[in-house]
Amino acid sequence: MYTGEWTFPRRSAGVAALLATVLLSFTPALARAEEPPYTFDSNGKVLGAGHVATGGWGSESFAGTAIGTINCRLRFEGAVWNVPDTSGHDDIGVGAVEGWSTSSCAGTTGSPAFATAELPLEPELREAEVCTSETKTLGECTGEGEREARLLIASVRRRATSLPWGLVLERCERTEKESPCQLVGRPTAKTLGTGDGGCYGTGAKGPLNYTEIPAGCIKIDIVYPVIPMETVFYGGSQEWYEVNGVKNGLQASKLKLIEPGNLQSTEGAAGELIMGGETKFVGAAALQLIQASDPPH
Repeated sequence: MYTGEWTFPRRSAGVAALLATVLLSFTPALARAEEPPYTFDSNGKVLGAGHVATGGWGSESFAGTAIGTINCRLRFEGAVWNVPDTSGHDDIGVGAVEGWSTSSCAGTTGSPAFATAELPLEPELREAEVCTSETKTLGECTGEGEREARLLIASVRRRATSLPWGLVLERCERTEKESPCQLVGRPTAKTLGTGDGGCYGTGAKGPLNYTEIPAGCIKIDIVYPVIPMETVFYGGSQEWYEVNGVKNGLQASKLKLIEPGNLQSTEGAAGELIMGGETKFVGAAALQLIQASDPPH
């Protein structure tokens, strides 16, 4: 279980300005300063600082000019808890997505595809002397100018997964009505404090490479293994609206990605990834009901 820290402040003008830099094509409604933040509760009891394991299942779609449209089943695991906000007077619901996987994906291209939080393999390059002619061995290249130094792939290793993704409960507007939503994809507290722009970055040539995006942000690899092709998309602060369940986990809360959650591609090469979906959301230990609670105010 993730034990690091994210910054989860009560919304203020300064924080609003910071979060505005990490949004791509949508802007959540900001909570008014006098409104206390939402908190998480389990079976009607407000949570404390102890992490409560959660899980969810449902469907998610991915669409973009480079990948077509892919519809998948989705499962995820994580944890939620409450922490004091920056005012020190109210608690705010926070958490992390610690496991995320898709299955039974169907795409418009007709080729098998899947989405994963595991990032592409990383080649280890080493400089070596090679023959300039592809038809000769190194021993046959004895003349002047027949050899040159090149970087060659010496080995290939797995990268670390992009998980965990930080989340925080917020007040967002849906059809002109304020509702709780989970903003998923949060830089770590250390990174967020550097003022680097959060989960969306732009360099001199446009969007940054995904390897330059901070931990805690969403990074998803869309893979077509047969073609073969894979493209990494990244971003953060996706608005998953929470619809509270009732009584217990058998009538679970739901998370709905109603507004398209756009991610951008590495160096802008594959355009944007538009996401949508709906999942159930429960406590993992005993299918307990997890809700977003609005304190009296």
